[in-house]
Amino acid sequence: GSGGAVYNLARGSGGVSSPVIEQASFNGYSAAVYGGAIFSRADGGGTSRMEVRNATFSANQSASGQPGGAIAIVGVGGDASVDVEHATFVNNMSGAMNNALFTQGGDVRVINSVLWGNPATAQRTQAITFFTGSTTITDSMIQDGCAGGNQAVMGGSATCPGVTRVADPELGALDANGMDGYPILYGYLPGANSQLLDAVACTVPTDQRGIARPQGVGCDIGALERRGTVALAVTLSGSGTGTVSGAPSACTTGTCSYNYPGEGSAQAVILTAAPAVGHSFSGWSGACSGTGTCSVTMNQARTVGAAFVGPATYTVGGTTSGL
Repeated sequence: GSGGAVYNLARGSGGVSSPVIEQASFNGYSAAVYGGAIFSRADGGGTSRMEVRNATFSANQSASGQPGGAIAIVGVGGDASVDVEHATFVNNMSGAMNNALFTQGGDVRVINSVLWGNPATAQRTQAITFFTGSTTITDSMIQDGCAGGNQAVMGGSATCPGVTRVADPELGALDANGMDGYPILYGYLPGANSQLLDAVACTVPTDQRGIARPQGVGCDIGALERRGTVALAVTLSGSGTGTVSGAPSACTTGTCSYNYPGEGSAQAVILTAAPAVGHSFSGWSGACSGTGTCSVTMNQARTVGAAFVGPATYTVGGTTSGL
């Protein structure tokens, strides 16, 4: 059948089925007919308006001659559409052809997304439209551009408003990219010099992992937003003085800020508090507690407080008389 992971049907007059798929990852699904990952159909007067946001589609497969390696939308006799925002499509296949999207009589609208396949594959039309359907891809990166990557081959329309980017997206390998726990939503992180970075106006507030958008002057194209740096803030307080070491430079007064890479292996930082002579260290606050060393993992912004106590002072009363 169709729809290796999701099959959506809106049938009959008044029949409505409009799912929202958000923060998801579809990897390695297959279908015997259309829609390696998702198939959505409206017929008999039914209405389906699917939404897909912050999602990765990787190596999904539909049957040879049945387009829609990732998503297929059919609206013959019904009203079917899908709106895709900030998605990444990589190496999805229809038989031996790189192909991600297909519509027959439905409307596909894509924005701020990546559609890419294996450059060695001879046929790699990422979006295919039949009959009265339409595919509109806006401000996205499409392998072979709009003319080669978004085609209406049997009627319908295929357009690419905004800016279409065609350079190598410079994506990393399919990876968890800092996610842990369950579920892990695997995705493709743009490289540090990718043209996807800061390229578009934001249409969603977070990425597939829940990372806030934007991290720079604009949003990154695709499902993942590349973090620039994460900050460690160390604040010294109390009546005493001392030094906190372990960051790139020692902190001796007030608040000291340090930046660490936001992506890749998170750096472990071990902070040590040393009171001045005659003073004492009373403890950590924020990301650490107690009075031992403070260990923080810089996979996100962290705040640490260190409190020092000054030496005790005494007042001596009474009178003195000369000899």
